Amino acid sequence: MMNYYPNQRPKPQRQKTPNRGKFLLGTLAVAVLGILVIKTIEEGLGEKRITNHPKRRVFFSFHWKDAWQASQVRNIGATSHDEPVSNNSWEQIKRSGDSAIKNWIDSQMAICSCVIVLIGQETHSRKWVNYEIRKAFNDGKGILGIYIDGIKDREGRTSRRGNNPFDSIILTDRRPLSRIITTYDPSVGGWDSQSQYAYIARNLEAWVEQALQNRRQE
Repeated sequence: MMNYYPNQRPKPQRQKTPNRGKFLLGTLAVAVLGILVIKTIEEGLGEKRITNHPKRRVFFSFHWKDAWQASQVRNIGATSHDEPVSNNSWEQIKRSGDSAIKNWIDSQMAICSCVIVLIGQETHSRKWVNYEIRKAFNDGKGILGIYIDGIKDREGRTSRRGNNPFDSIILTDRRPLSRIITTYDPSVGGWDSQSQYAYIARNLEAWVEQALQNRRQE
């Protein structure tokens, strides 16, 4: 406590003035940090997304008549996938019989975590697509379907919408597999082929992750 005589006034205490240079520097740093955070958020909401996992390795299941459209989806680059088999190699495998075909499918699928069924006009009726779906489900892999009838073929033509191939596969509880496997319709992104391809490209990675999560929750 300060002691002073009645006729004397205490000397005023000098207040410290803030260092304006440090204050301005701190304010500038906060502003720059805020801009960087906003930019990061904006990029995260746009097409550039930062993910914390490697590309998932997937197996593409499709009818050979849809090979052109399938190659376009495979080339999106959102996933790592099985190597495409050439026409000559596939014919050689087929000539070796059903066991050889199953062995080839099994070996390709063994190193994949998810199976993507590309659904064209006749996909639902294909014997080996059916086998691939059943095996993927029994092996506990992620599965999803994508309609590709709106994607143009080599001749620039689209096709009619095919049946859902998951409808014809019945589970032990009598439910069709389509009740638990999600199929995606790219026409949500637009009616023309280019818009539908772009819609698949924007969402393919997220669809794969969702399929894997769904299998983990079963």
